[in-house]
Amino acid sequence: MFGFAGRNTPARPTLDSIRFETAGLRPRGEPMPGKTRAWGTPDGDGVGVYLFARPPNLPRARTLAELRAHYDALMEEEGGTVVDVALIRVDACDALRTIVTVGFTYVGSVTIPFRDFSFVLKIQAADDTRDPEARTRRALDHMAATARLDASIKALPGFALPSPA
Repeated sequence: MFGFAGRNTPARPTLDSIRFETAGLRPRGEPMPGKTRAWGTPDGDGVGVYLFARPPNLPRARTLAELRAHYDALMEEEGGTVVDVALIRVDACDALRTIVTVGFTYVGSVTIPFRDFSFVLKIQAADDTRDPEARTRRALDHMAATARLDASIKALPGFALPSPA
């Protein structure tokens, strides 16, 4: 007789479903509304959070070594270099941290994959005399350590990353 609209409706991820500490960053808005939110650092680096509303395009690797080999091959094709590939935890969720160089730019990302979507925290740092690799690592570590996902999102089916061992 009476229906309860919305009850048992699965959570839908949005850019507001993930937060991290942004003190000291300058907001740059949403270049792609609903998909990308951006900030700038005092050093001029770009920081962003991305929502990909489709299954992650990560390789189905069984080991960290297989993941690293995938990124090594990909970056070789692109003329870049892999600096780091690591499996980490972000707010009790499995995640993948990568740092690569392309030309004179360091690109670091933390991908938090779920079965049907993913969030990516990202930084792009220009290669200059101020140690862009260290800036990239610090920014990624800070974003990963302070990131919080809504509980309703964390309850959604995850994506199978290999175990860290």
